[in-house]
Amino acid sequence: LLRPIKICGLAENTTIENCYNTGYVFAGNVCSGGVCGSARNTTIDNCYNTGKIVSNGTAYNKGSSVGGLIGQYQSFTADTTFFTTAITRSFNIGEVVSNSTWAGGLVGNFATHNSIINCWNAGNVTALNRSAGLVGYSAFASRIEECFNVGDVTLTATTKGTGSSANSGGGGIIGYASGDVSDCYNAGTV
Repeated sequence: LLRPIKICGLAENTTIENCYNTGYVFAGNVCSGGVCGSARNTTIDNCYNTGKIVSNGTAYNKGSSVGGLIGQYQSFTADTTFFTTAITRSFNIGEVVSNSTWAGGLVGNFATHNSIINCWNAGNVTALNRSAGLVGYSAFASRIEECFNVGDVTLTATTKGTGSSANSGGGGIIGYASGDVSDCYNAGTV
């Protein structure tokens, strides 16, 4: 798959630090973000995005996740007792727009055994559903600490209920949560 991004399409087993994107990113049914489309076992430190991130994808799954920093962030480890990678001291002020689900001001899909620490979002997020100011989807055994959102979140789905096309799962911090959140706050309108 092509991963439209400004810094890297897929980062794996590496560290990205002191990087930024100011350009416009446009994508279809792929993971996309201002810093990375997808990141696996990768540490992100002191990075930011100011560019508008737009996904016109129609896939209602995590495969088309979109975020101000990273579309999909995941970790693969045999040891499930600790957090292996983290996004730290990073922020987004660019607008995030998706025709689908799993959109976040920082990360669209945030998978297990990862942490987001001391990060923030001020960009507005507009998506179908299951989206939020910081993280659209946060899996079990993930951790978000000392973060905040001041961007507005708008869900565009019109169907009632809980299905993939329903207007549900919107939040200032997380749209759909299974992980831990501590010392975070939201000041944006949802």
